[in-house]
Amino acid sequence: MNAMTPLQQALVAWSRTPDPNSQQAQWDDAVTLGETGVFSNSNISLITGLNPDRVASLTGKTDKTGGRFNPEALPFIYDLRIQWARYGVVSHKDVVFILEMKVSANMLAKLTGISRSAIYSWAKKATQ
Repeated sequence: MNAMTPLQQALVAWSRTPDPNSQQAQWDDAVTLGETGVFSNSNISLITGLNPDRVASLTGKTDKTGGRFNPEALPFIYDLRIQWARYGVVSHKDVVFILEMKVSANMLAKLTGISRSAIYSWAKKATQ
């Protein structure tokens, strides 16, 4: 059993993406991310840098889990998750920033544990 959260697993996998010598690790990451049930094949392809067809063959997934997602937002999502876990509050502007990076509120909720309704509410307040 992996003790890392799906967010942490995605961060590790994304950090390997530029290294062409880590293809086996990327394949392993794709399988692991597929097993979380959080990410779609498209999301996994973006995170690992692998071809979407290769990801589909590795994960065997056919479902449409996930949501709009940009792996470049992972460090910001992680910081937001830490703020939420430690203090129970987050910067509403940080939430808007992540959403503007093309991450859906649904994905942000899945990765941080913050409810979608709170994310929508904070985003609305921050833009008023």
